[in-house]
Amino acid sequence: MTEPTTSFLNVDLELTSDQPLTALTDVLAPAMFLLHSTDESPYRANLELEGMDAPSLAITVERILAILESLSDDARAAWDAATARVLHVGIQSGLQPHAMTFALPAQVLARIASLNAAITTTVYGAAETNAATSAKSTDPTG
Repeated sequence: MTEPTTSFLNVDLELTSDQPLTALTDVLAPAMFLLHSTDESPYRANLELEGMDAPSLAITVERILAILESLSDDARAAWDAATARVLHVGIQSGLQPHAMTFALPAQVLARIASLNAAITTTVYGAAETNAATSAKSTDPTG
C-alpha cells in the first residue's frame, strides 16, 4: 500500500461584508462556483474556480486574480466594500515527501496586495494508512 502524499488541493475565495454579496457572487458565477453563502450580516460567501482541477497553487491563484482584476466598476465597488477578502489555500498533508514547498512569485503576491486581499493556508493532517492502523491495533507491545 502506498503512503499518502502531500498535495495542493485548491484555493477558495472567502468574502465577508456588512452588505449583501449577491451582486458580486452573481458576477463571479460564470467562472466561479458558489460553495456557500449567508443571507444576513455579516454576509459571507465562499467560492472556488468552476470546473477546474487545480493544477498548482500559482496557476490557480493567477486564474482567480485574473477574474478579480477584470471586475466591472460596480462589482469592484462591492469587492472593495467587503470587510474580508481571502484567498484560502488548502494543502493535504501526507507522509511523503518529507518536505514540500508551495510558492507564489513576488508579482503574484503584489497582485493579491493590490486587490487588498489576504492569503491564508490550511494544512489538513495526514491520514494513517489502513496497514499502519491495523498494525498498531493488533501489536500487543504497542
